[in-house]
Amino acid sequence: MRKAKPWFRKSTRSWYVQIGGRQVPLGRDKEDAHRKYHSLMAGRRNGHSISRVDELFDEYLEHVQRNGKDGTYRLYKHHLSDFNRSIPNKRGHDLCPRDVQRWLALKQA
Repeated sequence: MRKAKPWFRKSTRSWYVQIGGRQVPLGRDKEDAHRKYHSLMAGRRNGHSISRVDELFDEYLEHVQRNGKDGTYRLYKHHLSDFNRSIPNKRGHDLCPRDVQRWLALKQA
């Protein structure tokens, strides 16, 4: 198996790393991207990500803000922020479908 390493995508002028078939954005600044990469890989050595869900959402929202429309960004930010309030300080590897089901049930009540 080949080791994941950061690479630069010209079309978005951003750094990425591919992990588990998923392209993870690391940002536009090379040094910052490599720091994020090393932090991400350090957590994976233990078999799981060490990122909190709110950190993952923030990274995703940065990507949407750079590459999407303003309305899309606002909509995603609203829903992700609301969901995140229902699971404070949860780590990504601790997230489960039940968390989403509970949140959706609260939204329908």
